[in-house]
Amino acid sequence: MPMVKKSHTMNMKKNTMKTDLYDADYEFFMYAEFHNLERPSFEDSEEAMKNFEEINFDSLHFNGVYLKCSLHYMIYQIYRRYDFRCQYRISLETMYTFSNEISKGYFKESKFHN
Repeated sequence: MPMVKKSHTMNMKKNTMKTDLYDADYEFFMYAEFHNLERPSFEDSEEAMKNFEEINFDSLHFNGVYLKCSLHYMIYQIYRRYDFRCQYRISLETMYTFSNEISKGYFKESKFHN
């Protein structure tokens, strides 16, 4: 019987962790929605972020999941993971405005876009 309880508790913790991770991005996606950028499903975003800090990170899959929001979200993930809010006192609004300005100046049609 204790095994069932332990297993149930572990599942509850796992689900809570997923919710917490999802909610951690809530503030970012509020800014994104204001600019008409859609939020991908949790399952898609979890798969797209797999191996984020590894050399085998699949940036094409990431871009396919986040679409117009991909540049903004990539900058946001770096901002969040390296704690720029506390270390450099950069607000989320400033970070989002910065990523928005970069995306406005990015044109795939330009031969120098990479």
